[in-house]
Amino acid sequence: MNEDINNYYVDVPLGDDPDTDWKPFLGYWDFVRSSSSEDTGRQVPVYSDFDDAPPKLQQLMETINAEPWTITRSKSFYKQAAMMADFEDSADEIVPFQCYFPVYKEMNVRQLRSYFTLRKLWRRGQHPDTSLSYLFVYIYETLMQVGVENPEVGLEILEDLRDGYCENEPKLLRYLENWMRDYVAYYNLIDRRSEFFSTELREDMAAAIFANRDNENDDILFETACNYSTFNVKKSILYKKSPQDVQKVVVGVIRKAAPVIEKREHHRFENLMCGLKRQTGHPMFEAAVFYNPHPPKDYVFSISERRKYICRNGLWTLDVYKQLGKRGVLLGMLLHETDRRLRLVTQGMSKTTQKLYDADIELIIQKVIDHYLKEKAEAARPKIQVDFSKLADIRSDASVIREALLSDEERMEGMEILESQPVPVELQAVQPAQSTQPDLLDDDEMEFLRRLISGGDWRAFLREKHIPEGVMMDSVNEHLMDEFQDTVLTDNGNGPEVIEDYLEELKGMIGE
Repeated sequence: MNEDINNYYVDVPLGDDPDTDWKPFLGYWDFVRSSSSEDTGRQVPVYSDFDDAPPKLQQLMETINAEPWTITRSKSFYKQAAMMADFEDSADEIVPFQCYFPVYKEMNVRQLRSYFTLRKLWRRGQHPDTSLSYLFVYIYETLMQVGVENPEVGLEILEDLRDGYCENEPKLLRYLENWMRDYVAYYNLIDRRSEFFSTELREDMAAAIFANRDNENDDILFETACNYSTFNVKKSILYKKSPQDVQKVVVGVIRKAAPVIEKREHHRFENLMCGLKRQTGHPMFEAAVFYNPHPPKDYVFSISERRKYICRNGLWTLDVYKQLGKRGVLLGMLLHETDRRLRLVTQGMSKTTQKLYDADIELIIQKVIDHYLKEKAEAARPKIQVDFSKLADIRSDASVIREALLSDEERMEGMEILESQPVPVELQAVQPAQSTQPDLLDDDEMEFLRRLISGGDWRAFLREKHIPEGVMMDSVNEHLMDEFQDTVLTDNGNGPEVIEDYLEELKGMIGE
């Protein structure tokens, strides 16, 4: 070497100068002498029992020895597995094998023969007891479609291994579940999507229901809310007694409170319930030895309209949803306060403690409860439908009955009254009603109402006038229909009664 070595460096090839002793410098170089005739640049395994191995297995070992050091572990394994895709063996003994990220080159001859014997049994649907590392090698091959007719068959193989081993091997299940989901997405097995992404599909369906809450079916919205609430309203005593009341009020509260909550939290209600979308990097078949000689560059697999696997330029991402706070707490407090207030209104008491202290939301809940109970009471009130087309027949029948009941003296008195009136009574009945309220009813109807409202003997009055109860009720309801847009008299089996909502107005009309 140059004498002035401390001032500058001259690159002198080792061993070229016979006078230079370079052996002391050998320990500073990462140098491994090849054990094969071809210099591959890396250390290669030495196989015992090589001569006793089947020819195909010898070819595999020679291929492993001849591989360049630059090849990746996954690509190396893929090429070797493709070469051995149809090979089978019949080893006398299955020897143990333990290795992280196991591949062929980590095995000795006996282990290789054990693996290909096991693979033959697995392909025949058998599940022999064995080391997990062997199983992982077979799973890696299946993920890469080695020895597999098509992706559908490959998924069936993975399912068979799951069913055969995962009950006793929870570690295998932890990996296999994720790989199978990636497998469905990677190979576009759209028909199996609902099976392997059931949880995601349920969450996305719930988000769609919350987003469309104003138009959603009440039953569906209620069930979804119950599933996303920390408070189980179905266990409430009130729900067990009146499930329909609780359901109607709960869905009403959700529909009214959601816009207020959205404005306050600056997030859509469905995101507050089901999480906020995040697109994260997602290495496919993570922790597996996987290689595809023709990987997809641009590809999208839709789990739902809300969630997708996306591949762009070979890089994969997955839509995931992160909870904003603890899941179900907000909805749980909303349902708890709704149940508590509904008990107070319907039962007069509630043993549950108030947990929600929010004036705006509390007011919304109370308004929804009050509105629902008012509508329920209105619906429970009996509705009388009058067929006005039959009133003429009823009057005609009443006249015939009245005529038959009159004595000769009463009949003569009636004739005198008719002669004193310039316009027939029948014509007066069809004349247009006057604009003043008292003219809506004739004298008999007014007197009937006075006695009915004041508790007088209205029955004696009708007998005196020879007017049946039904005729008088129908006549009053007909004449007041335009004014009240409803019937004012009803009969629940105990005779005519004034509907309470119209009592005060009728009193004013008759001067009570």
